[in-house]
Amino acid sequence: GNNLYQVQALTPIDELNEKFDSDLSDADYDTVGGLLLAEFGRVPEFDEVMTLADRFEFRVIKADNRRIITLELNVLET
Repeated sequence: GNNLYQVQALTPIDELNEKFDSDLSDADYDTVGGLLLAEFGRVPEFDEVMTLADRFEFRVIKADNRRIITLELNVLET
């Protein structure tokens, strides 16, 4: 769909913010994967979902036992 994107976990948060005119904090974490690891509090498994800022729904589509690799991003209508 128009609001679905595939995002690498190593994508810098500032790039995501620039692309989607958002303001996710990059004060503590540099990458989308780092931010999501902190939000989950652990390494998430395949198909787990996290919503951030009531606008971004991230679904894990590839991870190993130490890190998130690839995400599906659904930009929610606000």
